[in-house]
Amino acid sequence: MTFRNLVENYMEDCKVHLKPTTMENKKFLIQTKLMPYFSDLPICDIDISMVRK
Repeated sequence: MTFRNLVENYMEDCKVHLKPTTMENKKFLIQTKLMPYFSDLPICDIDISMVRK
């Protein structure tokens, strides 16, 4: 499973539990800070050192 797939599943789950403004903030942070680096990587290949960089 890629990071992108995980985020899609996570965001679907969040829709039910979070307010719309919280969802938008979360979406913004994920799209601007995380997806450029991790989007196509398999989850099992992401390690602590990659996240710190």
